[in-house]
Amino acid sequence: MISFEKLGYFLPQGYLFSDVSLQINRGDKIGLVGKNGAGKSVLLRHLMGWSKPQAGNFLSPLWNQPGKLAWYTNQRNPYLDLLVEDVLGMGIVNKDPERLMHISLEYELNSLMGKSVQWLSDGEWVRLMMARIALQLPKLVI
Repeated sequence: MISFEKLGYFLPQGYLFSDVSLQINRGDKIGLVGKNGAGKSVLLRHLMGWSKPQAGNFLSPLWNQPGKLAWYTNQRNPYLDLLVEDVLGMGIVNKDPERLMHISLEYELNSLMGKSVQWLSDGEWVRLMMARIALQLPKLVI
């Protein structure tokens, strides 16, 4: 479980958001929707521990517990010169070869092994990121 209460973030022109409280329990699926500039990304950065809120408290942050948090991004560096298997193994503490093979098959990555990630299609990139998350077994996926 992760929860926070009365989070706030303000800019010189006023609060971006204030008094935001939330509790996320195991199995919850949350959608974060709002206008551009409403603070969605700022809130997620706080949740992931990449920045600190200016007001409020985390009651049970996951970001200080290694291996408990994973995130997916569709943004990638076009100059990233890593192989699919390198990216797949990033952040994995116990690399069980049997599990790695099972996940590679499940996400149809075997034919991509040895390929640079800069040449992956968007769909292939998504499969790679989701497989990486599945290997990490996190408590929370953002």
